[in-house]
Amino acid sequence: MKSFLILSTTISVLVSTGIIIFEIFFGDWIFKNEWRDANYLNIIRNYKSETTIKNLVEEGLSYRIDYTRDFYGLRSSCNYEKNIDILTIGGSTTDQRYISDANTFQEILQEKISKNLNKKICIFNAGVDGHSTHGHIKSFDNWFNLIPDFNPKIIFLYIGINDAGIRDYPNLFDYKNYDNASFLKKIYHESVTINGLRRLKYILKSLITRNVYGDHLLLHSKSIYKYTATSITKEFDKLNIENIKKFKSRLDILLDKISKYDSKVVCISQPHFLVKKFDDQIIGIDSAFEYKGKHYNGLDFEKSISSINEVMKSKCESYIEISSDKFNFEKDFYDPVHMLPSGTSKLGSLIYEEMKNKKIINYL
Repeated sequence: MKSFLILSTTISVLVSTGIIIFEIFFGDWIFKNEWRDANYLNIIRNYKSETTIKNLVEEGLSYRIDYTRDFYGLRSSCNYEKNIDILTIGGSTTDQRYISDANTFQEILQEKISKNLNKKICIFNAGVDGHSTHGHIKSFDNWFNLIPDFNPKIIFLYIGINDAGIRDYPNLFDYKNYDNASFLKKIYHESVTINGLRRLKYILKSLITRNVYGDHLLLHSKSIYKYTATSITKEFDKLNIENIKKFKSRLDILLDKISKYDSKVVCISQPHFLVKKFDDQIIGIDSAFEYKGKHYNGLDFEKSISSINEVMKSKCESYIEISSDKFNFEKDFYDPVHMLPSGTSKLGSLIYEEMKNKKIINYL
């Protein structure tokens, strides 16, 4: 028994010492840097990965994904030389984790515009998984301000999907009040160990979640998506009214921050398949998102995002509507909101045509 206690104590001391050393060198306790606030927005910098996954359309085939982020956390085939022609802001549907660098809708669009104008146009992708307008606002405060001579000619707001799932709280740490935060709260946000465990928890949760919305760390067969909802949830109208009110307020803040730059703002609606048409009836997916422990269906989501699109249409300088009717769920999407390469190719082409029709391309 005595030897067991000695061994247990020794192991505990070694593990604790290892965690402390790990925290000192990799945590944000001692060696502060200007990118700290941006890091807590989940900005990925100086990153390159090569992944091969199974083809989600054709059985037995696979394809490789090359995913790159530069020093400033942007995706682009252009090297940043104070030359942002177009910046795209949004969540995971803008980021496109399962799309290779060369196949993102930004790269498709960049190639078409460059050919049309007969000059090199540079589009930079600032999409971040999970970001809603809460995160987009913070990005101007804690991320874009670190990019030298940041002043895009055009800013695309490809937003709505994440806000439609009712984001009535920021879920972001407020560093303006950092000094007044409790010691435990500081540990929670500064500890690299806790951040790693929190990320692991999110991955494990995605293994068993019933939600479609936000569950794109894993690739599932489309057979798991059940379209059974034929009516809006009883109390959702009231929730939607409040959500839209808050979204309007956040969009105003976001547009005000953009107004500090010489950028033309273009808001773009996002296609999705959380509802589908069967014969003459629109039916929603059984669980589109969760709010306060309750699941809401695809028809709830459709009502929410349609309301958000109407707000963007009324407030944005320019507005581009991308209809879901232009896409095929089986061939163009790997889940109801995220696209496959064929989908991003269509999206890039659709945005290009709208840019020409609305003369947005003239700003380049």
